[in-house]
Amino acid sequence: MTTRLEKVAKADLRLPADVVTSMGRALDQGDRLGDAWYADARARGSVRQAREEFHAAVHGGIEAVDDPSPALVELFTQIHTEPDWLDWDLFDRGATVFRRYGKELYPYFGMATFAGYRTPSVTKPLILTGAYTGNSALNRFWETCKHWTDISEPGGMRAGNPGWETSLHVRLLHCMIRARIINHKEWDRPRLGVPISQFNMFTTLMAGSIISGAQLRTIGYRTTDDDIVAMLHMWRYIGYVMGVDTPWYPETIEDAYRAMRLVALAQRSEDNDDSRRLCHSFMDAYKPDPETGGWTRARAELNYRFQLGHAYFYTPESYVKADLPDVGPWRFAPLLRFAPNFLRDTACQKVPVVARLVDRRHRAWRRKELDRTLGAGKGSYSPVETLSR
Repeated sequence: MTTRLEKVAKADLRLPADVVTSMGRALDQGDRLGDAWYADARARGSVRQAREEFHAAVHGGIEAVDDPSPALVELFTQIHTEPDWLDWDLFDRGATVFRRYGKELYPYFGMATFAGYRTPSVTKPLILTGAYTGNSALNRFWETCKHWTDISEPGGMRAGNPGWETSLHVRLLHCMIRARIINHKEWDRPRLGVPISQFNMFTTLMAGSIISGAQLRTIGYRTTDDDIVAMLHMWRYIGYVMGVDTPWYPETIEDAYRAMRLVALAQRSEDNDDSRRLCHSFMDAYKPDPETGGWTRARAELNYRFQLGHAYFYTPESYVKADLPDVGPWRFAPLLRFAPNFLRDTACQKVPVVARLVDRRHRAWRRKELDRTLGAGKGSYSPVETLSR
């Protein structure tokens, strides 16, 4: 794997031992400020009161909270302090590149997650909360899509705007999940570290930048190395707002590939009933409704086969390990998108007026899909009331 990546990156992808060790320790670290505030808030009151306090500070500022605790003040001081490294022009370029993937991005992220479902430290929280199993899987996925949409809208991550607020709702959700799971009898901390650890959150940032940027080139996107660096910067700030504070973060395309290698080697994959259940729950959401018939059912069946093809194309090993249906020639279905993607992306890079037109169309499609799938709820980002076991 290292040899293949080094051929693509044209660089030595080894990292210094101290960097690797410090990133390894990040597996046993959570959100320092967020977790400290949540523990303090729970000691002072109920889960509901903690959520209300947090939401009041998000929507009205720290002054909206009566007698705010030192932990809350410290947390929101960090949230409202822009880091010295933040470059809004580079961030906005990253968001523009992210939007350029349009309809392709959501299916890609959905299927690429299959590799994560085979990582025990990722699998266990999802299984114990039931967040991505059964009938809730697709709705939870669309809540995640809403986050991706909000953070990449123009100005979305400026303080008080939808992407910034959504990121904080997800940060609170992560704090609540960590607190509920870390002492669970099934959570093996010496082996798994902390639930939703700094390293696991870092992996998510890499999936949204270098991993997606590199993989989507295979279906026609002409994402440049500078585009990927811009997306890395975008996700670095989103991570900062969400409490990600890893000891190392890539700022160059060579370091991005080093991070890609580190993520791939960091944790062992495990294939078991839990990992297979997560994969099946997601794919089952695309199955045709058994009560429909005729042309509607035929279209739904074609879409299901096409989505299976996507899953196999992006993560063939994970697909096979999950015991999903044989896809046959559908495994090549994403390649049908190569020519139109290549032509459109080339036009976007060469002709600014085309880029603006495509950007408007992609943004409109994303909002339309969120209205269709989430409806009036618009994503609650609420934790489950009881654990699945």
